[in-house]
Amino acid sequence: IAYLAGRLFCDYFALTSEYISAKKVAYEIGIGYGILGITGLILGLTGLFTPASFAILALCVIFLSRETIRRNVASARNFSGLLETIKRFYSDNKYIKIIVTVWGFLYTAISILPSAMNPSDGLYYHLPFAMEFVQNTGISFPIRNELAYGHLPIFTEIFYGIPISIFHNFDS
Repeated sequence: IAYLAGRLFCDYFALTSEYISAKKVAYEIGIGYGILGITGLILGLTGLFTPASFAILALCVIFLSRETIRRNVASARNFSGLLETIKRFYSDNKYIKIIVTVWGFLYTAISILPSAMNPSDGLYYHLPFAMEFVQNTGISFPIRNELAYGHLPIFTEIFYGIPISIFHNFDS
């Protein structure tokens, strides 16, 4: 949904038309996450942080993105074209590109692995605020521990709260 929302925004305002496809997709995903975060904040402030609100949002984005979805499904069916693109990418300077690719995968694994092994930040800091938003169907003031937290939630709590709200995951 984040990609589709960002793609709609970028297409409407013609923001990423001159970029190559990988950069364009990265911008669209980033902008889409921003849209979801701001929408979650607005829904939270208005007391509409509910599964129905997020379902309506998702359905609207999907409906408005049906041409993008159709094009992406059609291009995904052309798997041999993807393999040819990968082969062309590695055709020149092959060893340098392989080293950079392996380094990128290792760097990502090393960066992600410690947080996956020790999820205390998410469980003890972000999750209680997200649960509060979901249980109150919005952001109520004062927010827990306002002195340490600030006055408004950050997107992390909203991103934690969206799937909790949608899937009714209140078991903690």
